[in-house]
Amino acid sequence: MKPVKTLVIIAFVAAAIAVMGAPQAAEAAAIGIDAGVIVTNTVSVDYEVNAVGQTTLTATVNFVVDNYVDLTVDNLAAPASTGRPSDTDVFYTFSVSNVGNTTQDYGLIAANATTPLAATANTGASVFAYTVFVETNGVPGYQNGADTATFVDNLSADATTTVYVVTDIPAGAVGGEYRNFSLTAQTRDAAGAPGGITAEDPAVDDPAVVQAVFADGAGSSDAANDGTYSALGAFEVVWTNLSVTKTSEVISDPINGALDPVGPPPVFPKAIPGAVVEYTVTVTNNGNLPAELVNPVDTLPAELGSVTLISTTPAADADASAGNTIDVTLNSLAGSGATFEVVYQATIQ
Repeated sequence: MKPVKTLVIIAFVAAAIAVMGAPQAAEAAAIGIDAGVIVTNTVSVDYEVNAVGQTTLTATVNFVVDNYVDLTVDNLAAPASTGRPSDTDVFYTFSVSNVGNTTQDYGLIAANATTPLAATANTGASVFAYTVFVETNGVPGYQNGADTATFVDNLSADATTTVYVVTDIPAGAVGGEYRNFSLTAQTRDAAGAPGGITAEDPAVDDPAVVQAVFADGAGSSDAANDGTYSALGAFEVVWTNLSVTKTSEVISDPINGALDPVGPPPVFPKAIPGAVVEYTVTVTNNGNLPAELVNPVDTLPAELGSVTLISTTPAADADASAGNTIDVTLNSLAGSGATFEVVYQATIQ
């Protein structure tokens, strides 16, 4: 008797072949064959009776590939998007990637979060409200009236889309305030706006039915294998808050001479006619947003003679000082405690 020959043929529809040959996007890593692809498996058996070949026997089974549900959400604006009190349409950018094996819809939910992003805790009591929009017009950055979709519709396997969480900074927000939030994408059936929520199928595998299996990891505020994924974002309230101080000190007089607090002996000049008075003006930006065109101007009274500019730190970008007036300009003063110091002198008449 001849050996029994077994032939296994696995046939995939054209769509499956196309998926296998398609390039993978950098942002996502979809897995395997598309859900719904029919896999056909046929075995054939040849045999003989009394050296006479008999009719080949065949047996075929089919099954459809199930729905491997997987997604990721990534923030693209870490650590925070910034806005000033009363600013509108301040946005934070995320990406949503379908790393499963079938086209899906995704519902989008933004909510306040207590978990800080990059160790930046919530501060202040302002109430932030969020809306979520999907990039619609192909121009980077949220544009009111142009990016209008509020859920992800028919995102193909191995595809990524851009999503914006948008807020208006409350008028009463305090400079330096942070507000952490999370964006959650929830897998939904690709069945139009917005489609039912995709549910995992716990039943026994049915070879004729596409069943859903959740393969997603744990996000910032969701568990693994729940069909959702979340990531954190944050908004920071920026502001400019300048303060100014002015001090004066007599540094010499015609009787005592120059100031010498150490000596010996110590010398402390007095404010008599002919004495030189030195003024120091310090402008401090206590906010976290730069101030522009900072312009200290001081017109000294008639009791003092013409003024002499001694120094500016950092160096002034413009100096219009003349006669008894100091007038200097710094084009930009950084925030977070940066200072602009101006030192000048005048003589008592």
